[in-house]
Amino acid sequence: MSGPVATPKLRFFVAGQFNNMDNRSPSYVVPFDTRDFIDPVTGQALGTLDSLGWLRDDGYEGREAGEALPGNSHIAYLLNDLPDSWRKSNMFQGTLTYDLTNNIKLRFTGTVDGSENPASGSTFYTNLQNSYFNSDRTSMVSRDHTMMGFRATHILNEKTFYELGLFYTSRDYKNYDKDFGDDWKSYADSVANFEKFGATGWRSRYLGPGWISTINNFEMEPPGYPNNGYSKNNQTDLGASFDFTSQLRPRWEVKVGGRYEAWEMRRFSSGNIRQWLQTEYGVTGDDPYQWESIYGSDWEYQRQVELSKASGATYYGYDIDGEETDEFPYGPNTPQFASGYLQNKIEYPDLVMNFGLRFEYIDNQSLKPADPEKPVMDTQRDWLDPSGVERTEPYTYILPRFNFSFPVTDRTVFYAQYGKYMQMPSLNQVYTGYTQLSNTVSPMTRSPYGWWGGGAGWTAKPEEITQYELGLRILVSENFALTTTGFYKNYNNQLRIDEIRASGLHPEEIAAGATLFAGNVNEDFSTNKGVEFTLELRRTKRVAAKLNYTLSDTRGTGASSRSGDVVVSDVVTRYPVLMFPLDYHQPHRGSAMLDYRFAQGEGGMLQGAGVNLLMTFNSGHAYTKIVEPQELGQADPWDIGVRATRDPRGRRPAEPLNHSMTPWNFNIDLNVDKVFYLGGISVDVYMHVLNLLDRKNVINVHPTTGTPEDDGWLRSAHAVSFKKIPQYEDFYRAINLDNRWAWQMASGKDFYGTPRQIRFGVRVEF
Repeated sequence: MSGPVATPKLRFFVAGQFNNMDNRSPSYVVPFDTRDFIDPVTGQALGTLDSLGWLRDDGYEGREAGEALPGNSHIAYLLNDLPDSWRKSNMFQGTLTYDLTNNIKLRFTGTVDGSENPASGSTFYTNLQNSYFNSDRTSMVSRDHTMMGFRATHILNEKTFYELGLFYTSRDYKNYDKDFGDDWKSYADSVANFEKFGATGWRSRYLGPGWISTINNFEMEPPGYPNNGYSKNNQTDLGASFDFTSQLRPRWEVKVGGRYEAWEMRRFSSGNIRQWLQTEYGVTGDDPYQWESIYGSDWEYQRQVELSKASGATYYGYDIDGEETDEFPYGPNTPQFASGYLQNKIEYPDLVMNFGLRFEYIDNQSLKPADPEKPVMDTQRDWLDPSGVERTEPYTYILPRFNFSFPVTDRTVFYAQYGKYMQMPSLNQVYTGYTQLSNTVSPMTRSPYGWWGGGAGWTAKPEEITQYELGLRILVSENFALTTTGFYKNYNNQLRIDEIRASGLHPEEIAAGATLFAGNVNEDFSTNKGVEFTLELRRTKRVAAKLNYTLSDTRGTGASSRSGDVVVSDVVTRYPVLMFPLDYHQPHRGSAMLDYRFAQGEGGMLQGAGVNLLMTFNSGHAYTKIVEPQELGQADPWDIGVRATRDPRGRRPAEPLNHSMTPWNFNIDLNVDKVFYLGGISVDVYMHVLNLLDRKNVINVHPTTGTPEDDGWLRSAHAVSFKKIPQYEDFYRAINLDNRWAWQMASGKDFYGTPRQIRFGVRVEF
């Protein structure tokens, strides 16, 4: 909704929306019901027998063997349905503009949005293991975002103007128990749970009911199992910008400006509340630790250390109790970013040039030991002493950029550009809590092994990108245009997890070249080169169309910071030194869009009606085939099929790196809409169909077999004894071969794209 407010000089715009999704991550689910499994003794389906023939607990996790599973002792899923995977979100945004004078314009903007959803349940893996019997206690995730901005534009004359901007951003995230909220110390307390729910069956004061185990130790959360974790974070940003534009000469335009941002970031995460409570109050809850009487005036520091170690808490900007603090070194991270640019545009009848420089200032201010090779430690507690901790130094970059274009003929324009860019790594890779920082550098606990996710973050630097591009824009006819673009991108100083080695500053402590610990270093590089073709038809007789095709080649020494993490494990190996096709290498990508619609005032009753059809296609991505596992190793009977995916230490490649490709993908989306014009109001009624043909596009495969349907385990001779266990083979096929339970656990990915979705909606504009 938009319009003037009292005076034409003051105008407003507001918009809002509310979304309620029953399935926030649509995915293919092959239906099954364990009541349809065949009983090997009777030869009948379990569902035709009395309850004694249905699924029972096998007692492997401490529950009574033979105990009926909760509810009616069976597990069942419907087609493409994951229960309790909903999400609710809302958004409101508004803009207010005011013409203070003919030369000064003010603009105020604001956006508020938020969402809430269960923390688990959106994948088959978490839905089956965590939510199926325990959806009432599934933790919740909330996200809230507020953004406000102000921009003033001052027109000095017809050739010169400048803009001043101020902005504020706040982001809040929380993963919490929906019944206890921020009272996280009650999550794993049986007394608090009994008082609130009448909960029973706990194994001890702070240890919930034993997990369900069925069909040879397939584990599932039982009803009433408590949440053992709580996390929250808050990020605020206050900044300003300045932009100046002037046409200094008839053919010379100059732009200069800058931007400054100051952030404050806080995070608290306790991943083991039970251990926190047992350390604070004793195993039975009635023997609180006497911190002050034992440690005297130093008791608060000692408590922080002991509880941090016990619970594995990650925090900055909060203390060990989750309360805000600004005290060094536990205070918030306060990164600062600044940038400035100078751009020149020179225009001649046969040549247009843009050239300039960009300055980037990045100050992460992440914590680091002053001397990583000889950190100052509290040896009694094996804790990094705050006196030996400092903040990292800032980085600065000068980035040149240049582009030009000129006509080759009256219908053809040649253009080219060059530019250097930089990209910050995710701050989740840079910032670690004080507990992890201490464990990483302590001579007692530091380790060269980082493949499970640990390692130093302060060692990460920005990544650098150099981009080249040239092309032709050809006006084939009055309505057809063809654009051909060749591109080359060089990515340097990309992150990877690797060993941090001693420089030899303290040879009496550790020899030069010896491994200190694992950390993020900027040692990888990659290239992306290719050519892109775009053919566009401007709307002619109600029809508009656009075709796009890209042929590219992506190679490097690592696809992500953790793609080679087996190097920092107990396996003796090394990183690749030669470039190879990366995991996201897709040589062919393309799309075709066709739009047919009637404008307002034409077509009679069909005015405002339109149809849009979008087809996309791409070749698969690269992957490496590996030899199927020949033994269980550290896997269990339910994830053995993805053992090599879950633990790269056991992989045996069957070919050169990323020599194989996944299948091609094709997709068609359809949008049909009709706008009704009702005076000053327009009502747009639409139907949007995603994946119109319900094509089951394969986006990943088992590297052992090259297909998404079979992991190879049930064909193995080692599986013979397991297949004799009642219901094992049926259940393995249902959850793994049909529904990817183990694959999602091991990779965090799916084998297939999303199924068909049909959305109906109404959009009203005032």
